[in-house]
Parts: sequence; structure tokens; C-alpha cells
Amino acid sequence: MGTGGGVDFEEFLLWAVNAYAEEIMDPLERTNRRLSIQYGIDMITIEHVRRIFSAFDTTGDDCIDEEEFRGCLVQLMNIRDPSDISVSKLQLFWREVDKDFSGSVTFEEFAIWYVKFFLQTGSAGSRAGMRAARPAAF
Repeated sequence: MGTGGGVDFEEFLLWAVNAYAEEIMDPLERTNRRLSIQYGIDMITIEHVRRIFSAFDTTGDDCIDEEEFRGCLVQLMNIRDPSDISVSKLQLFWREVDKDFSGSVTFEEFAIWYVKFFLQTGSAGSRAGMRAARPAAF
């Protein structure tokens, strides 16, 4: 704050640029930014995870259903034969990612799950048979 309790020009300019940038962002960018701030995940990672999510959202409804998620697991875990993921193992992973039990996974749910199991040091392979998990390149 400037002297005398007012706002100096530099402070005003910073506020105006940030306020304007928020207004002109498309909803996707706004969501990415909100998640980055809310969960402390840098924007580069959020955008990377968004690309992965979008690749598996084959219906384009901004959600991943259980069948799309199976394809996601196959690729992320570098599984050659999709039948190697048993129904029980798929359901276990599904319960991990579908936190609200809605039957579909939002980007927010996916981002939290992906960062937890594929990006945090020492976490990939630490739970539910994900020992061989090594994310595929995107």
C-alpha cells in the first residue's frame, strides 16, 4: 500500500492486470488456475495432467467414465494386455479416483489422483498394486 493508506500506481497496475487476466480467461484456464492455487500444484503440471485427461475423455464430456479410465490405466501403467487389469483391481483404482462416487471422474478428481500416484516422489507403486506404475509420456 502506498503512503497515507492509498494505492500507488504500481500496486494499481498489478491489481488491474491480474483482475483483467482473470476476466478474459476461458473457463478451462480459470479451472486450471483455481486447482493450481487450491492444491498447490504448479500450472505446468496442471496443464500436463489436463492433456492426459483430455486424451482419455473420448466422449468430450469433461468426465472420464469407467471404461475410459480402464484405457487410461492401461496406457499410464504401460500394460500390454488390457485383460491384465482384473475387474477387482480396476474397481479398486476406480474407488481411489472417483471420490464422490458419481460414476464418472472430473478433471479435479483425476488431477488429485494422478499427482498422488504418478508424480509424488515415492508414491507410484506404494498402494494397491501400482508397483509397476510408470507414467507413459504425453
